[in-house]
Amino acid sequence: MARRLPHRPGLDRLRGAAVAAVVAYHLGYLRGGFLGVDVFFVLSGFLVTSLLLAEAGAGARDSAVGRRASGIDLVAFWRARFRRLVPAVLVVVPVVLFAARLAGWPRNRLDDLAIDGAATVTWWENWRQILAGTSYWDPSPSPFRHAWSLAIEEQFYVVWPLVVVAVAVLAGRLAGGRRGGRSLERTVAVAATAGVAASASLHLALAHRLPEADMSRVYLGTDTRVFAILAGCALACTRWGLARTVTGPDADPPPTRSTTLMDGGAILAAVVLVWLAVSSEVSDPDLFRRGGFLVAAAASASLAVAVSTPGRSPVRTVAARGGSLLGPPATVLGYLGLRSYGIYLWSWPIQVLAEHRWPDAARHTRSVAVLLVALAVAECSYRWLENPIRRGTGWATERRHRRPAWALGVALPVLAIVLITQAAVPDPIHEDLETDDALEIARTQPTRPTSTTAANGEPVQPPGLHVLVIGDSVAFTIGYYKPGLFEGPEGIDWIDSRSVIGCGLLAASGFEYPKESGGFGAPAGGDCEVQAEVESLGLAEGPDVVVTFPGAWEVFAVRSPDGEVIEPMTDRMAAVQAEAIVARARAAHDAGAAFVVVGWACPGGGTPPERRDPDFIEWFDRTMRGAVERAAAEPGVDARYIAPDEQVCDGGIAGDPTEAKEGWMGDSNHVPDLESGQRLWHEWLGPLLVAEMDATGEAAGG
Repeated sequence: MARRLPHRPGLDRLRGAAVAAVVAYHLGYLRGGFLGVDVFFVLSGFLVTSLLLAEAGAGARDSAVGRRASGIDLVAFWRARFRRLVPAVLVVVPVVLFAARLAGWPRNRLDDLAIDGAATVTWWENWRQILAGTSYWDPSPSPFRHAWSLAIEEQFYVVWPLVVVAVAVLAGRLAGGRRGGRSLERTVAVAATAGVAASASLHLALAHRLPEADMSRVYLGTDTRVFAILAGCALACTRWGLARTVTGPDADPPPTRSTTLMDGGAILAAVVLVWLAVSSEVSDPDLFRRGGFLVAAAASASLAVAVSTPGRSPVRTVAARGGSLLGPPATVLGYLGLRSYGIYLWSWPIQVLAEHRWPDAARHTRSVAVLLVALAVAECSYRWLENPIRRGTGWATERRHRRPAWALGVALPVLAIVLITQAAVPDPIHEDLETDDALEIARTQPTRPTSTTAANGEPVQPPGLHVLVIGDSVAFTIGYYKPGLFEGPEGIDWIDSRSVIGCGLLAASGFEYPKESGGFGAPAGGDCEVQAEVESLGLAEGPDVVVTFPGAWEVFAVRSPDGEVIEPMTDRMAAVQAEAIVARARAAHDAGAAFVVVGWACPGGGTPPERRDPDFIEWFDRTMRGAVERAAAEPGVDARYIAPDEQVCDGGIAGDPTEAKEGWMGDSNHVPDLESGQRLWHEWLGPLLVAEMDATGEAAGG
């Protein structure tokens, strides 16, 4: 059997600092805290390889498969890893899935959530995100997004022991049949170093080769991140590896020149990590291309050596007895380190679900609540789930308790995944439709109402309004789920939709919008260039009224064709948006139609916070009112503004959507399906347009 490695409290405190940094990053308080994951990676490689080397060095005294030549019992190793990592995940996945359903997670995203849960419990969530094309910087992240790093570690735990066994066999042959010893450590070190070089090279090559938007592939890939784990593996093979200290009691040698240099390196490494933590942005391509993650891994390795090597020095004294020397801060770090796995597992999904369920809660209040709940759940997990199963203590002492617990642990995630998948609904049309298909719909000529013939043979036009809907994805869904010909509300005979998904008020004029990866770019993949053409096709059909629904895109900064960056909610932004409204009102007038702007109001749950911001909603209301007044002042132009009333919003335009509106529109005022669209047109929008036109004496049918 392998002998136990010595316990190093300094490693616990280092792990505690790392998990604190990651949680602070998730909550938005430490922008470079994501580098705490690299500390985890280095420590995992360091500890696991030390365990394997210690066992190989101990030698094998039986002929069990896997120990004949290497001295390493692979089955026992994997069983120990399984007991350490799997139980908590088997609980997290079903709890998060059911909690998401209770928190009102969008039903069209439940199938993706279920797949993420399945990928988490089977340890390939990083590749799931890569294969799905998911951006790590998606503003609506999955509660399982953080499982990418756990997947990489588990994949490492499966493959690396096989490599060490193969190397041990090779080293034994090179050493004349003797297992272990320096030849094994040297050979494993060579293998680990080669892996570091290969992974780091691929990391840098892909970072330079891929466009900025594809940095998620570099961030999430096992092949592009495993260098940090392998750096810890290589470190374990040196004179500072823990396997060197398992024979005999821990020594406490006096400082030497090498340990003094090591301490100096550790202090420098700590400074580097702190600087990276406060200055780095995970979305910055230069962090990838200039080796920022490689530097973080090297600094983490230096710290790991310093806090784990026995001896007398300031760094090691603080690491070993920090609780008594530094008081509560060091004690807290040690506490967090022992529970870091549970804290990491639980804190992110709790945060995501809290932000989804209570989007308007004060940030600091919500963060404190997330921390308290995460720490409480992690403590329960550590005390009553992880430790008992890992050590065979407490309720897990007897097999009659363990077996049903494992059966339940396997069944619950499967049941949760199945139930959540069954509760899912298809994506809304504006999210699921291919761009080319959406453009084809916008370009397609509508079926106009046919004339009837009077007794004298003169054609008689149908009496109802002809309505043209233009705008972005909000208008697209409103027009796409319109009533059929002559099936609309009384007073409306024909509804034509000429909206282009992803194209706000300014897109057709060449304005660019912010990209997730930074900078500005053309929205909708450049398809907004045809927006003016599509709207002209609709105007050529002779509508009586043109209606648009701006607001979803008007919350963002833009860059004009001449390079001017215009910030949101400014006088300059109001001016350019007003120009776009006036231009469309003129075009409607030239086609013989009135022009109506429906205000952006109470977009409801599931809408990104910036679009629900009361300050933006009220500013945009003032901007659109002013723009419509300016358009109406043009000779002959008929422009109107409709502000959603109490039938739509409780508490004014910046309030909450009414129950009726929630039956018509989903997040960001999109119409989710045909039934909702029919209700919207019949219960509110159609009667409102007819009343608006009748109130000013417009004859039905123009």
